[in-house]
Amino acid sequence: MTFRKVLFGTLLSVCFVVGASELKHDGKLLFSSSVKASFGASYGERALKASVAMSSAGEVKLAVAKKPVRVFVDEEPSKDWKVDDGMVVLPLPEGTHQVQVRFDDMASLKPVACAIDLSISGQGYQLKGESYDENFTGGFSWPEGIPGIYELKLEPQVGVLTVQGRAQMGGANRYFLETDSQLTYEVAAPGGVLPAVKIKFEKVGDLAAVRRVSREEALSKATTIPGALLVEGEAFARSIGGQVSISTTHPNTSGGGCIFNWGTIGNRLEWDVEVKGGAYTIQFVMACMEQRALRDLQVNGKIVAEVLDIPGTGGWGRGKVDEWRCYEPITKDNKPLEITLKDGKNSIGLTNLTGNHLNVDCLILIPSGR
Repeated sequence: MTFRKVLFGTLLSVCFVVGASELKHDGKLLFSSSVKASFGASYGERALKASVAMSSAGEVKLAVAKKPVRVFVDEEPSKDWKVDDGMVVLPLPEGTHQVQVRFDDMASLKPVACAIDLSISGQGYQLKGESYDENFTGGFSWPEGIPGIYELKLEPQVGVLTVQGRAQMGGANRYFLETDSQLTYEVAAPGGVLPAVKIKFEKVGDLAAVRRVSREEALSKATTIPGALLVEGEAFARSIGGQVSISTTHPNTSGGGCIFNWGTIGNRLEWDVEVKGGAYTIQFVMACMEQRALRDLQVNGKIVAEVLDIPGTGGWGRGKVDEWRCYEPITKDNKPLEITLKDGKNSIGLTNLTGNHLNVDCLILIPSGR
């Protein structure tokens, strides 16, 4: 017989007996069987949960500290039980059985389909799942057509809400979400009753698109248009929150080098540029073998595009020339995004939002209207 600490009648107690007919502690009978049995149980405020392996059919007795409401055997409600002198008495057939003596109003131990209300910018949805064994687990797939940056409000702060397939945006409760981003929620449901939880997502920002432009034309403008400037990717001034690598072996780069190994979430690269003050458009020559890379764009420490959605280029710039592609951020009306720079020194930053790798050959600044 094996015995582990028993706190009979308190919040939690656990005991085991193997191949015997009874288990006592401090003279108190906790379990008995009319045949040899193995027994393990945990005692809680709401239930006694036991596993009983019977060598043959017989009758068992389980000590209880208060009056049971229901008894379940292998998740089915039992009618063949009674209470006798502080012991639940019930017959069990040969084999291993899961027994629950419930002291609450739990009416069923089988998984029950249920849902928790969820709202996205005021639109109602449901996070569907199952309540089982006093816990709820559910999931939700982000709908089509409403990508963006959302702030999460969970009231009250109970359970664990996990957001997958997203970028976390500058705070624990702000995320970039798109079609098929997955939410999962787990929370205690004592007695099978779901807590009164409100899950709300409020949109606080949009995805900033980019479009592909001719790499050759962009490089030509950088050297022929007055006031234009080409900044080599490997000439970054600062790497904040991570490290990147510099390569001089990637072919087809503008100045013989590029940055790579840029895969740390939150790692921001900053380039310092000296320009005449005014409005500029900005273009990037990049390579990415992943499906996409998400970066924010900052000018002098201020975010001007919260999420740049940069498509993959089919390679890391080590093979075909076409693996290096030029993209420029655009506005909602499909015009080049303009950034305002001051006279003299400015900083331009890109932050890795999701951990996707992205190689950068160069940045190109062109005065607006040129």
